Amino acid sequence: MNNLNEDKTKLENSQEFLDFKKQYPKAYFYAAFTLYEDIKNAIWQFNYYDLESTKTTAFEVDKEIKIVSQSKIFQKEKVDPKEVNLDEVKIDIEKAFSIIDELKEKKYKGQTENKFIITLQNINNKLVWNITYLTTELNFLNVKIDANDGKIIEEKYESILNLKAK
Repeated sequence: MNNLNEDKTKLENSQEFLDFKKQYPKAYFYAAFTLYEDIKNAIWQFNYYDLESTKTTAFEVDKEIKIVSQSKIFQKEKVDPKEVNLDEVKIDIEKAFSIIDELKEKKYKGQTENKFIITLQNINNKLVWNITYLTTELNFLNVKIDANDGKIIEEKYESILNLKAK
């Protein structure tokens, strides 16, 4: 799964993480996130949620491991995020991209990707790759893919300019 499993293991074996777990022993992993232009240089951010404090802590795993944010979780309704277990992911990121490439070939030809936003999370008790392509034509394609069976759950294609008008 690219370097996601390796990076999470590196994080969870680090002193920074062990210190965090002493302070928040019930915190659990609920999302992985990255924003990048080139997948080979993606830096994953791992998000942990603590039920007692209702704080989310984001760790960045690069050459060094660091906490990049710690705050109350932003949500419309009080619902704790669901835990994510990477061992349950059957569709890796490369396969998810091939599914999106097929979709783009059928429906969205001529768009040039510029940046990518990827989140792996549990939505409605399903592990989901939530992938957004930002294009040089100022459009975005957001696709949610079931990380177990590879089915497209949802797709949205829109001009970024339309978002501003809403």
